[in-house]
Amino acid sequence: MHSEAMIRGTGLLECGRAYAFLMESTKVSRLSTLSGVTLTHRDQAMLHALTHCVKVFSIGQIHQAWWAGSQGLGDLSRRLRLLEKVGWVTRMCMACCGSRSTGSLLISWQPGEPEPGWGAILQKVHQGFDRTLRSVSGIVATPLAANHFGGQARYPRPSEWTHDLLVSSVYLSMQRNRPDDAMAWCGEGKLAQRWHSSELVLPDALIERALPPIVIEIVGQSYTPTKLRKMHEYCRIRGWRYELW
Repeated sequence: MHSEAMIRGTGLLECGRAYAFLMESTKVSRLSTLSGVTLTHRDQAMLHALTHCVKVFSIGQIHQAWWAGSQGLGDLSRRLRLLEKVGWVTRMCMACCGSRSTGSLLISWQPGEPEPGWGAILQKVHQGFDRTLRSVSGIVATPLAANHFGGQARYPRPSEWTHDLLVSSVYLSMQRNRPDDAMAWCGEGKLAQRWHSSELVLPDALIERALPPIVIEIVGQSYTPTKLRKMHEYCRIRGWRYELW
């Protein structure tokens, strides 16, 4: 079997990807007529991310990622209400803690490097959290959207609302700054489907096309040195990299 690098040189890989994108776009275009609403490119990008990469986006995240510089929040809210009315998304209200910034990595580790100091990392995480609860409006995909886009619709658990929004923030940051890695992002839900139940670690995401693969983990307030060390050993044994955010 030819490697991706060999195929890339012939241009066949790019042609194959273009054909796959065309087929998927045609499929979505046909399906969108079932609801009586034509999905825009922004709609499709958001729904694909919600069914393949993350569980939920806040309204603010959607505005920043796909609507900034164009229509305002009022137009976005009307669009989301329409998408909800015809069955593509569900709006929800979440109680979340004020979270630390996810604009920079806590640590990036690769095989051969020493084990990080977990105490210092967790101290930095705890110092960055504001435990004050605030109300956040969010959007999740429906089973209809998951079926049409070939992904999943997962409703976040209340105990994980803050963490799930952090995961979405990291994904969107990667979409802006590392688009190739964002395209290769495989979310926790898809990993859970593919990996054996005996796996000791289920990360928030895996960048699959990287060599070696990169595990993405967003460190929460409840994390312990034992939990992080288990993930470290899992990656070390397999020769994988990981990033803690």
